[in-house]
Order: sequence, then structure tokens, then C-alpha cells
Amino acid sequence: MILVRRPDATGELNRATRTALARRQKTANDFPAHDRRIATAWAAFLRSPARTDVPEALDRCFRFKCAYCESVAAQDIEHFWPKTDYPRRMFDWGNFLRGCKNCNNAKRDYFPLDGGDPVLLDPCQDDPLDYFVWDFETGATSIRPEAGYAERARATRERFRLDQEPLREERRRKVALVLYLLARVVEEDPISDQTKRRLQEEIDGSRPWLGIVRQLWRRPGRKYERLIRAARRKLPEMDGWAADWL
Repeated sequence: MILVRRPDATGELNRATRTALARRQKTANDFPAHDRRIATAWAAFLRSPARTDVPEALDRCFRFKCAYCESVAAQDIEHFWPKTDYPRRMFDWGNFLRGCKNCNNAKRDYFPLDGGDPVLLDPCQDDPLDYFVWDFETGATSIRPEAGYAERARATRERFRLDQEPLREERRRKVALVLYLLARVVEEDPISDQTKRRLQEEIDGSRPWLGIVRQLWRRPGRKYERLIRAARRKLPEMDGWAADWL
């Protein structure tokens, strides 16, 4: 899981799409929760011209990745606030996420509240680094101990199975490769074009499993702090390569 900075609708959606979403939302505002018209209204949207513009905008924002597990080729339009229970948010651009089938099916209408606030983490509002710590050696996801964070972190981790073994292994492999390339940056003199290219490719925003790499950049810990600092001095442009997700 990684923080996604979603731009305002004005910069991402064309005027016709924004108008269509506003018109549809005005109608949906009259629907009570679990109204039969919710499914009909959403199906009508999926047949409209806006059906193309919205997914394309989400792909640009989420870089074709699932907002929860970071797997690639996510194709579902996920509603953070479920449209069945919250039709007043059904066509709100700020409520749209990109989700994979597994995460979308896992969440469905599960949406516990605590004092009116969501318990599940919103990838566009909540920084996962405030809630999770990833183990660089195993890829495992643990929960930060700070008061007030544990309940939301635990609910999100369990609902989306963010600590399941396949995801652990993907994260472990990802951070191991990035660490190897950073070590090459420090050791080579001059740095080879191949090493630069491979590092740039691996930390491109469209690559999966960057949440753990973001932690490596921001909170490397004692073991890797010196390596990160040395690589930055040697190849300062690498922060620019990662700027859109750092």
C-alpha cells in the first residue's frame, strides 16, 4: 500500500465528464441506502461516454495499480465509501479508487466507522507509513505501535490480506533488487548506464510494490541509512525519478 496523491477532478476529467458526473450525482442524492436504483444508475454510467474518461484518469493517478495491494493491471472502479450504503458519494471523483478484483471483492460493502470516520485506510488520504512498518528482509507487514493507529492499520491489513505470503515475497524481492542496485551505484566509478537505467526502471511510479521502497527512502533505519545517503550523493537524480511517489 502506498500514498496516492489524486489530483482535483478539474485537472483530470474533461468538462463533459465532470458535468455528467455532477448530473448523475444530483439524481443519486435522492436515493436511500440499498435502493434498487443504485445498481441501475451505476450500470447506466458504465454504458455512458464518461465510462472511458474516468478509468483513464484513474489509471493516470494510480499508475494502473490497485490502491490497496499495489498489484498491476487493476481494472475495477472502487468506491472507498461503498455506493450501496452511501449513494450521495456514488459519482464523486474523490471517492473513486482503482482496485484489483481480489481487493474489490474483499471489501465490497465492508466499511466500519468509528465515530463517523472510516476505519479502513484511504490510500489517497492516509499515509501508510504512519500505520505500517515493512520488514526489508522478509517483506512482512507489521503495525506501528502509536496510539490511535493500530485499529485502522489492523482492519485494513486483515481485510485486504496485505500480509499474505505472496505479497510478502513480492515486496521482499522488490526491496532486495533496489538495495542491490543502490549498492552498485555506490560501488561503481563511474556509474554504468546499465545500473542507472535499471534503477530508474525499478523505481518508476508504474512499478508495483513501491510502498516498501518508499519506506526505504524515507525511513531506512540504521542498517541502510548510510547506503541511502551515499547513493543520493553519488546519484542525486534518483530522488527525481521517484518524486511522484515519495
